[in-house]
Amino acid sequence: MSIAVTRLTEERKQWRKDHPFVRCLVVVFMVGFLRKTNDKRRRVYEYAYLGMWYSGKGECQFTPPIPHPNIFPSGYVCLSLLGDGWKPAITLRQLLVGIQQLLDETNLKSPANHEMYCMFRYRSVVY
Repeated sequence: MSIAVTRLTEERKQWRKDHPFVRCLVVVFMVGFLRKTNDKRRRVYEYAYLGMWYSGKGECQFTPPIPHPNIFPSGYVCLSLLGDGWKPAITLRQLLVGIQQLLDETNLKSPANHEMYCMFRYRSVVY
């Protein structure tokens, strides 16, 4: 087993033993996050899957892309822990909590998806 796979396996074991309240499931190397859908009658939650890996600059992508001001149209997550802020010492736990906070508390100072930013900012009822 490679060092990366060993580390992820160990972090997954730790997550299953003791994890904060985060609405996600850690299944092998995929993570399911609850997200809101655009149902005009009610707010419904469904799963979106996030493929994760510890390589390069630490990129995370939702597949399929989700409508959120801090998620690029391609599905890539715009978060300070990722990209230029990525460090190999960042744990799976820190990353999952950071992404859940981003989904719960939209960062309007750094929008990645202009269309969703405008919808959230100016027409929040529709969003």
